[in-house]
Amino acid sequence: MSKRYRAGLIGCGAMSQPHLAALQSVSTIEIVALADIADEKLQAAGKQWNVSHLYTNFEEMLARESLDWVTISTQAPVHCPATLAAAESGVKAVLCEKPMALDLVEADQMVAACQEKQVTLAVNHQMRVSPGSWEMTRLLKEGAIGHLKMVCAHDKGGRPAGNSLMEIGTHLFDLMRLYAGDTEWVYGDLVTTDGRPATSVDIMHSQQAYSRDRDCGLVAGERAFALFGFVGGVRGTYEMLGSKPASGMMYGIDLIGDEGRLVRRGGFDASLWLYRGNDWNPDRPMEIVWRNADRRDYSQDAGIAFMVADVLESMEEGREPACSGLDGRAALEMVMGIYESHRLNARIMLPPEDRSHPLSRWREQEVTVGW
Repeated sequence: MSKRYRAGLIGCGAMSQPHLAALQSVSTIEIVALADIADEKLQAAGKQWNVSHLYTNFEEMLARESLDWVTISTQAPVHCPATLAAAESGVKAVLCEKPMALDLVEADQMVAACQEKQVTLAVNHQMRVSPGSWEMTRLLKEGAIGHLKMVCAHDKGGRPAGNSLMEIGTHLFDLMRLYAGDTEWVYGDLVTTDGRPATSVDIMHSQQAYSRDRDCGLVAGERAFALFGFVGGVRGTYEMLGSKPASGMMYGIDLIGDEGRLVRRGGFDASLWLYRGNDWNPDRPMEIVWRNADRRDYSQDAGIAFMVADVLESMEEGREPACSGLDGRAALEMVMGIYESHRLNARIMLPPEDRSHPLSRWREQEVTVGW
């Protein structure tokens, strides 16, 4: 008889819906408790998902329910305290939404607490486990574009770059690492709406920069650009063109090799194109090699279901999940590296030695360095 796992979820906002659906789809997982500070959302979720143990304090839920699994689908400020409390309570697995934390101090605490308590910690970068990502990995390993030389990530816009670095940006940075490996250094550049380099006076809270956004802490910049160096010599670029959503047409990632280019456009339901050859030939068009959009089950909801299945399997097998706490932290290091590089107008080695938030330090110093 298969072991059954008692699961609880913290944060009953919009992102809770695909998480709860994914948990409910697994026969060995039973959702026994929910927590949210907003009682109206909590009661609605409890009724929808037939869960009667409801808490407005997640620490009380963790103390009373003897949970095996905790999903954290709150906004970023709660990720660290909820993960630390879950690890201390004796759970076996934590699946946390992205961005993993507000800064690297928090991310370090989360990783250390889960390692100490032998808790499987995963961060929900679900594009890493999408069929399109698997197909891109297969084509790369089979030499479809030769040796990988460069990875180019294109953010989709629709919000200021500072906000997007902590949101869609973390997904893209995770994908860059999936294909290119660990990062060695970053050079970043942040530009304001009027085209000047961002300074300390442009630092603000994410919901001040864009009122419709989630709370992801301090941000700066309307547009962002970065150059990355990866272990082994691969180089990478990241560009985010600002609040106008037109740049969403480019959303995705390009893998450039010495014998061709693989192009991914879209999120979990991405499509893939392949250009064969190392020279530009207008008579040799890109060929489509994968189209997730043709398959209705390949959606964000399906992505989270893949994540839940992988975390469950990794917990039972004693291995790291597909996107571990270490992976989530590495993506956040790339974000913080961009901020630190822009602040100092210098190339920054990764992982950064100072784990505090670069924007917080910059604002506290009340000086503009390097411009």
